[in-house]
Amino acid sequence: MTNHNSIVNWSIAEIANKLQEQNSWLKSISKQSLRTLLRSGDAVLLKDGTKVATRIKPCTAVYIILTGGIRVYSTSSQGKEYLVAILEPGNVFGLLGSFDGKPNPHDATSHGDTCALKIPDRNFRRLIDENAELRKLLVNLFCERLRSCFQVLEDFATKSPRSRLAGRLLALSAAYGYEGTDGVVLGIKITQNALGAMASVSRQRTNMYLHDMEHAGILTLNNGQVALLDLDQLRVIAEESE
Repeated sequence: MTNHNSIVNWSIAEIANKLQEQNSWLKSISKQSLRTLLRSGDAVLLKDGTKVATRIKPCTAVYIILTGGIRVYSTSSQGKEYLVAILEPGNVFGLLGSFDGKPNPHDATSHGDTCALKIPDRNFRRLIDENAELRKLLVNLFCERLRSCFQVLEDFATKSPRSRLAGRLLALSAAYGYEGTDGVVLGIKITQNALGAMASVSRQRTNMYLHDMEHAGILTLNNGQVALLDLDQLRVIAEESE
């Protein structure tokens, strides 16, 4: 089990090594720029469910996740929650609000006990102004995220609900999967409601598709734990058109 409290006391070098292991977008920059980035913030421990940002208030910091995760979601006027993403270790949250000083487009809370590098927005903006290497890195990151957004829009326009659900399972396996005795186990707790919301699929359909995949030997469901047995077949389903 991860000792979140010990990570808070890690040195700059230890955090740098951890981040570069987790995320390819930080592997390309120099050690000097990375350490400059890390010195601009502090490692903080966020207990499960801690509010990180709200869409009605300006974002005040950028968070780079070391352990745990950040749950990004929106809530309808009827109180229904729509899960947008669960950001895994190595990912970054709060870029938009820190760049333009406006509220974040979504609410966010910690998903499980989480340790993150918290960089106040004033420090972050100063870094971007002063460090060309970090500025170029973040432009590339924004381009990557924009491409992902276009891909999501295309999926919603052209893919079947079952295909979208399979795509979310593959994405979660890439971020949180580990090899277990029963295939690739999703090392994250996520309800069928949340999983369906990420793919814009109703809970009833989500339940039906998951059990169909279980009967086909593609995955197993055990007390909320999902293990993926046949990734190749799941990829075939993820490519299905409407």
